[in-house]
Amino acid sequence: VAVITTDIYRAGGTAGLKSLGMIMSIPIIEVRQTEDLQRAMKNLLAYEVILLDTPGRSPLRKSSLQELQTQLAIVQPTETILVLTANMCIEELWLFMGLYQAAHPTSLAVTKLDETSRPGKVLGLADSKRLVLKYVTQGQAIPQSLSMDVGQAIINHLPLAAPRR
Repeated sequence: VAVITTDIYRAGGTAGLKSLGMIMSIPIIEVRQTEDLQRAMKNLLAYEVILLDTPGRSPLRKSSLQELQTQLAIVQPTETILVLTANMCIEELWLFMGLYQAAHPTSLAVTKLDETSRPGKVLGLADSKRLVLKYVTQGQAIPQSLSMDVGQAIINHLPLAAPRR
């Protein structure tokens, strides 16, 4: 496994990823330009799995989507996981899902499940777009907050009805 990150715009944004890479003994390659991405892909041909960490930028900026599409065209992924936050309002989730369709996502990861009172909305979104809901996160501890048992994670987060008297 190797990781290429193009998420270089936040101050200290790659520091946590690089620390995780050191802990897991996997290479983390920081890429700043398109040519660097092409070179990194060639240098990592021996790896079975190459993860591309793209910038968490708003799809409302057309240039962000164009940059993402350029990166995906270079990498030619076998899987594209769209990451959305569960604490967005439902209208924004639908809007962002629609905007990101140009990236041809194959599955969905939902973060911040612990920060929403309506966790079921992500199920409807995934189902309507026929995307597999692969991962959810509940909290900021890595890797403890990451869950691949998505159904159980959502069920555990559903508010329970108050008992009748």
